[in-house]
Amino acid sequence: MGTVHYLLLCAVIFLPETPAFPIQLRPASWSSIDLEKVKRYLDTFFPILSKTQHLSIEERIKEMQKFFHLTVTGKLDKETEEIMTMPRCGMPDDIHDEGDRNFRVAHGDGSPFDGRGGTLAHAFAPGDGIGGDAHFDDDEKWSDINQDINLFLVAAHEFGHSLGLTHSSDRGSLMYPYYSYQNPKTFTLPEEDKRRIQKLYGQHGSAPDCILL
Repeated sequence: MGTVHYLLLCAVIFLPETPAFPIQLRPASWSSIDLEKVKRYLDTFFPILSKTQHLSIEERIKEMQKFFHLTVTGKLDKETEEIMTMPRCGMPDDIHDEGDRNFRVAHGDGSPFDGRGGTLAHAFAPGDGIGGDAHFDDDEKWSDINQDINLFLVAAHEFGHSLGLTHSSDRGSLMYPYYSYQNPKTFTLPEEDKRRIQKLYGQHGSAPDCILL
């Protein structure tokens, strides 16, 4: 893992402990959601469901709704449509064992970004080759304030993947798949994320001190 990754992780973990309340962006316009678009979404972000024996689209939508704590209908209702069109991380939402640090997304590194909005970035779990790499969409308009897409927040999320964390279905978690703005100056790593990273690497007292260059 590079020095930049390590320093940014240190900054996230040791920022002041003040609560942050995410504000959701308005969803992108998706005027006519058809079956192919829904299937593409499920194949991309819930790929394991496509390999489960003969699940219907309705059953796969139900599993997606359960993950995001939506009303489970199996239908493409307004609530489900909105969350499917929000800007988000490109990593799948399947729940994997974080002890398995050799986990790889199915598309490898051959998945192009989709232009502004939609998929913002993706990263890979620790390991050989592309392990730990984080990639950001050049078409996004990045910023360091509450305008367009805040680079710090997306980078902190992606470096979580680089360290071995998977997505969380908790809306308050740094590892929630969808982007929402929080003030980086008052941001603090949520307790769930602290517990998960400490499960992988141990608590602060058992790890090397951060070195600021």
